[in-house]
Amino acid sequence: MNKRNPKIAILLCLAFLVHFFIIHTTIHSFFSRSNVPSLSKYIPGIELFNRSNVFQKDPIPPSPQPKQINCDRSHRFYDLCTINGPAVLDPVSSTLYLSDPTISSATVEKIRPYPRKWEKPVMAGIQEFTLISNSKSPVCQTRHKLPAIVFSAVGYTGNFFHDFNDGFIPLFITVNSVFPSNQDFILVISQARNWWISKYGDLLHTYSKHPIIIPENETSTHCFPYATLGLISHGSMTINPKLMPNSQAFTHFRAFLDKAYNHGQNHPWKFNSPKPRPRLVLATRNGGVGRVISNQNQVKTFS
Repeated sequence: MNKRNPKIAILLCLAFLVHFFIIHTTIHSFFSRSNVPSLSKYIPGIELFNRSNVFQKDPIPPSPQPKQINCDRSHRFYDLCTINGPAVLDPVSSTLYLSDPTISSATVEKIRPYPRKWEKPVMAGIQEFTLISNSKSPVCQTRHKLPAIVFSAVGYTGNFFHDFNDGFIPLFITVNSVFPSNQDFILVISQARNWWISKYGDLLHTYSKHPIIIPENETSTHCFPYATLGLISHGSMTINPKLMPNSQAFTHFRAFLDKAYNHGQNHPWKFNSPKPRPRLVLATRNGGVGRVISNQNQVKTFS
């Protein structure tokens, strides 16, 4: 049997490879330029190069939430309004503006930011804020990079019980509901008296380290990226974990008070006592007027 010339065999192999490469390139070009499905759908084991698998576009980000004013008036204890967009506070007229050049007609809302809306006589003394969205707003004179929480410190404020029941507990709930990710913010407290700010300075600055804005003491406009007006209340001296985004309870508020007033120090009663004892605070009224503890001395002795 005659042996085939090795050179001829090599040439035949090269010709076959070139022919196969030309056919493969032609098929790939045809399918990549047309809408014909990939060959891998019909011929198992064949996967043609697909540029879309390599150069994928970034996913389209969600469109930003439209600029608007929203008010929730469905609760017995409080109303809550939000300005979703650049808010300009005019302290002279107690008005917050949402400026948007695309707005064709103005939207107007009003709110008294105090969580006792069922008590009409009390609410009559709360400063009312007007919220307006239109294409124009006052010129911004003081610009802030942080959002604002606006509420009132009048009504029953000044009474120790109501300072917490209508103020600091609802503020704790609101902060943890509106900013569940520990976002920073600025307190705008309407009708706050200087002695009240001084009395609760440590506590207020634990909520926010930034200077407190009292609209009645201001004449220039203030601008915020967005704003919340009103305080959320769960009821009398109540924090309902089921209504909190991170399930905070009254124990979390208790720890918050420790942070405000203990400044990292141990409780005084821990120095002389091997076992921690709970503390009892009695808030009494002088002169026996109103609600009093009839056996107050016995309670003090027992505690």
